[in-house]
Amino acid sequence: MEQAYLIKNSYCANGAADLDLIQAYLQTNGWALSAHVGCADLVIIYTCAASQRSETSAMRLIQDCVRQKRKNARVIVTGCLPSINKERLQREFHGVTVSANDLQAFDGILGSTHSISEIPCISLSEHKEKSIKNLRYNLRIGWGCRALCSYCAIKFVFGTPRSRAIEEILKEYDVAYARGYRWFLLVSNDESTYGIDMNQSLSLLIDTLHQRHSDTYFALSHVFPLNLSSFIMSLEKFIRSGIIWSMNIPIQSGSDRILRMMHRSTIINEYKSCLRKLFKWNPRLEVRSDIIVGFPTETEDDFQKTVDLVIWMNRYRTHFNIGSYSSRPRTEASMMQGQIDEATKYKRQSYLQGLY
Repeated sequence: MEQAYLIKNSYCANGAADLDLIQAYLQTNGWALSAHVGCADLVIIYTCAASQRSETSAMRLIQDCVRQKRKNARVIVTGCLPSINKERLQREFHGVTVSANDLQAFDGILGSTHSISEIPCISLSEHKEKSIKNLRYNLRIGWGCRALCSYCAIKFVFGTPRSRAIEEILKEYDVAYARGYRWFLLVSNDESTYGIDMNQSLSLLIDTLHQRHSDTYFALSHVFPLNLSSFIMSLEKFIRSGIIWSMNIPIQSGSDRILRMMHRSTIINEYKSCLRKLFKWNPRLEVRSDIIVGFPTETEDDFQKTVDLVIWMNRYRTHFNIGSYSSRPRTEASMMQGQIDEATKYKRQSYLQGLY
């Protein structure tokens, strides 16, 4: 039996869901999973390139795997890097690449009997039910985002919103439930857009899932805060009841001026109003948010507004992922005047991280 080695430098929900799918796909097609790159006939590297730092980490990982692999082993680089910085990847890696938006390409590359689109359940966990009942399952519901954020390169990977059909999601959900999973992380680039391409909605999806199995609970991995007030109103009953127990709603900055430069439609006062409403409905709701410091032209006054927002949000059950701005190829922000030096970005990031 041929062996495959999987490794990643991606830690986002989309990457986790994709890697689970690739693993299940390989196992379904008769591959054994290897714990060591040097023992594998096939090496698959799932990459993140959302920031310069993650891109550099991905390239280093690729180089390490190429150096350590068996002589005749095949290496495939997948994930976001093939779409975000194809030019660099082609210069530094002379092998097969597959974009995260085209995982079906594995079928032709590997000559697989079972297509990746046929995999009924992305997690082939061998854990017994007792050991996984409190673990979350990454349930893919769609791809793509309607936002055109000036700093983001992920839009070059996944494009505009595409939703999975509810019937298809249900099949995977049922299998995961039968294997003991009760906590589900709904995964897409923006859950608020689920169903807009097929006249459905996230509330309909969650209602359908929960009616199927009433002892399941859901977290939202990424909600773009466009029309946030009406979106959360559509989910009120699930939030009040705790069926939705966690939401990631990235705000990115506490400055309305910076948000406009980012092409993010949110206004801070509206965001605060929505958070008050969410925690009134359910004080135990977990809310996560992303912050970017050092965006081009960010002044001390802009940064202080972000500090004030983080302090304000600390009164609630919130968690932050705080990063510094990173220039990405082909993005509008990468060409803006007023780039902030690395020392200032590091200082601001460290200060915010010390607040919570």
